[in-house]
Amino acid sequence: FPGETTPEMAHEIGKKLCEELLKGQYEYVISTHIDKEHIHNHIIINSVNAVTGKSFSTEHDQYRNPAWKQIRSISDQLCKENELSVIKNAERGKGKCHYEWEQDKDGKSWKSRLKIAIDNCIKTADSFDDFLAKMRELGYEIKQGKHIAFRAAGQEKFTRAKSLGFYYQEEQLRNRIERRIMWRQLAKEREAERIQSGGYSSHISLKKNERFVKIEGTIEQNEGLKRWAMLQNMKNASQLLNELAEKGVDNAEQLKARRLDLYDTRLDITDEIKKTEFEIHKADETIRLLSEYRKLKPVNEQYKAAKNKDKFFREHESELHSYQSVKKNVQSLLNENGKLPALGSVQKHKQELVERKASLMREYDSVKAEISELEKMQKRIESLEQSQAYKSRTGDNLT
Repeated sequence: FPGETTPEMAHEIGKKLCEELLKGQYEYVISTHIDKEHIHNHIIINSVNAVTGKSFSTEHDQYRNPAWKQIRSISDQLCKENELSVIKNAERGKGKCHYEWEQDKDGKSWKSRLKIAIDNCIKTADSFDDFLAKMRELGYEIKQGKHIAFRAAGQEKFTRAKSLGFYYQEEQLRNRIERRIMWRQLAKEREAERIQSGGYSSHISLKKNERFVKIEGTIEQNEGLKRWAMLQNMKNASQLLNELAEKGVDNAEQLKARRLDLYDTRLDITDEIKKTEFEIHKADETIRLLSEYRKLKPVNEQYKAAKNKDKFFREHESELHSYQSVKKNVQSLLNENGKLPALGSVQKHKQELVERKASLMREYDSVKAEISELEKMQKRIESLEQSQAYKSRTGDNLT
């Protein structure tokens, strides 16, 4: 709080925090600011461990004990030791990266948070009304009219859903909810078909010059250019229809439906990737614990067999303490028979997870690429419709 400390004390507390958190293994820069009423520190940490070469994110459990919680705990303790104020009931919330903080500060993240909320509610909604109810449960105020709009708690103005893009227009929201309901009913069949077909691997090959020529301006005034443009449009229209047929798409509505299917599929794959990454993280932690346990267990066995236990303990105190700590942690790994999993089987499981993530990433890239190609195709269809509208308006033909 303002007036509680001096810049020198704040700087020393910041250094002690870094020393306790980083254990001398990470480089850091600390700057004490006095430009506000409350004196505060800014700390930049080199994300690479200078001793192990590992990254800061891999060495700090972001799921069960994230770094920001450790920092808060250490900071609170240091403040108590120096008789400074400690926030007893800190505002509940999630830790966030600097970019997210900047976005929040500038008021630019309302839309991104709204998109995530809509996507998540659509996944489990049983109807459009149920979707709206779920959005209200998340704290969103909803305004329905010509264009549906949402406003989060603390947000000044409503955000029209259509401003988020094609997939968030009200018509598409309703379509996505209907598809989700169908997908849940046919989940097993869809998964079997996906495995059998090997995922979404087919692509549409488009070239930059495969576009429809607008017949206007100089082209419209020159009969030769106009005839060339109409021939080019007919050629491209024929090619477009063939590509649509190859994708099993007969019209623009089916193309929209396919885009919606792929968009939601991409969201599902993203969820699976996150789950797989979490499982890989758990496997890494299990491997670390089992390896440490195997490494330290012989020391404990030697201690139990030692004739002079006091002397052995003094010589191996650090290792024995580490063993007791690891032994306590590996208890959670015991199976129903009271045995620890084999290290080799856990390593094999992790490798399977890594391969699964790689497969999911390939599938994600494939779906993303197809969405991009279908969006390009949609633009070509719109261009074709414009050229057909021109032909109908003028009565021109090529015969």
